[in-house]
Amino acid sequence: MNYNITIKTPFMYPQRDVLLKDFTANSVKNAAFEFKLVEPRILMDYKDTTVGFVESVVDNDSGETVDLNTLKMALTFDFSITKDTYEENGGQLVSFTVKVKDKKVASKGKTTTTKVESSSDIVSKVKEAVAQGCIDEDNAMEIVEYLESKKYLRIPAPKELIMSVIEYWISHNREEKGSKPKAKFVDTYDNINFYKEESIVTMVLGKALAGSSFIFEGDKSTGKGVMAETICWILNLPYRKDILNNKMTANDLFETKTTVPSALDAFDSEKANKAIEIELSLKLNEKKMSDLTPEEKELLIAYNYAKDCSMAPRLGTERGNLLQAAPVGIPYFADEINHGNSNTVAALHPFADGSKTFYAKSGTVEINKDFFIIGTQNVGSNYTSTNRLDAATMSRFDVVKFPYHKDILNILMESCEEYTKTRLPRKYFEKCNELYIKFQDANQKGNISDDTLNIRGFVRALNETAAVMVNTKGLEMPMTKLSKAITTCVVNATSDAGNDVILNLINNIIGDM
Repeated sequence: MNYNITIKTPFMYPQRDVLLKDFTANSVKNAAFEFKLVEPRILMDYKDTTVGFVESVVDNDSGETVDLNTLKMALTFDFSITKDTYEENGGQLVSFTVKVKDKKVASKGKTTTTKVESSSDIVSKVKEAVAQGCIDEDNAMEIVEYLESKKYLRIPAPKELIMSVIEYWISHNREEKGSKPKAKFVDTYDNINFYKEESIVTMVLGKALAGSSFIFEGDKSTGKGVMAETICWILNLPYRKDILNNKMTANDLFETKTTVPSALDAFDSEKANKAIEIELSLKLNEKKMSDLTPEEKELLIAYNYAKDCSMAPRLGTERGNLLQAAPVGIPYFADEINHGNSNTVAALHPFADGSKTFYAKSGTVEINKDFFIIGTQNVGSNYTSTNRLDAATMSRFDVVKFPYHKDILNILMESCEEYTKTRLPRKYFEKCNELYIKFQDANQKGNISDDTLNIRGFVRALNETAAVMVNTKGLEMPMTKLSKAITTCVVNATSDAGNDVILNLINNIIGDM
């Protein structure tokens, strides 16, 4: 097949100015172009510098749009570009089109990832799970690829563990399925001795399959919540979640306030209209009560009673997230568990120690054998309103430590919005990663606090930098520079705002980006 591939050239890629000048001078040479696979994107280089990214691919034979994933492992460089294939606006190159012949020479490309082929046993087992309606095939294969990927797990999951996960899907087939997290956990802990021989992901996954409850413990921005969501996704499990605080009581875990449905809801439109019609005929003296049939009287009395009851909303209770999750065997996510007071957290004890039943005000709750709890907590003197969990609570949980990440490049690439991944050149992510590493060094030397090790802030800064506004000429303009975004999203939120060490690092590494 032959393709027309459209390359988008945002303002973040200054090489587009060089290309436009060559287009105008009719001096563009096909040999100066090269595709480059940098997951999740396909980039285009011009004279060894990135000029844009693949925006769309059209099959010349059918005229249909081609999924980028089908092109990624078959990149071709046998293409032609002519002067009339580019689009400019106000003196700025907007996009250009590459006419591609079907000549697969992916080995010539610069790739940063290699697709792992799953074993036939795994593929066969996935098909069995899909055939039984346990999971969507695309989602299943994405989970398998995640578990086999060094990009995410550092040490891929063994085949036996992956097969156990698929068996879990089949044996725990339920109507409500798990959902893919916004960002998947990225393991960077090759510098931590405890995780040298096994990925933290596979360690937690194995324990979850065994039915253990967890407390994920570590500083902010170390991925505790992302890990919880990732494990639930891998197991294809929905979950229920509460964010604990010191004003919550045990009853808040068991029950939640809700409005009772209006009594008028019991009347369909036909009955309600009939009652209104009867009431109106009485008001207009067209009928007397004595003229009504027994059925009409009963309907009118019931309707008026329902109206009176519905004048003000009534509050009732329904089972809280904990009691919704326990009977059906889906995880309960107790976020910020050490923000809850000791009495509230103690209410979790029977749900984490293998008890089979719990006696609530609403009745007896049967605790499913597959139910488990994931709690997350920040630790250290920097966190206010936290409570130390007592020994009785801690004894019921496997405690998994989450150190700071030494390198966050893949985490940033995973966590940012899709538009950020496509608009920003890779060097933006690399510079943020370099700055984060320098912040770590400065923190270890006691020059700055660890408040600056805020991955969420770096993600927001990149997303803000990628955001654009369109001027009156229809041209994309940046909303902010990366240096300013890092200052507002990371630095100003800490006690280090104005610290010369930080300002110098930003200036030296990020510069005028």
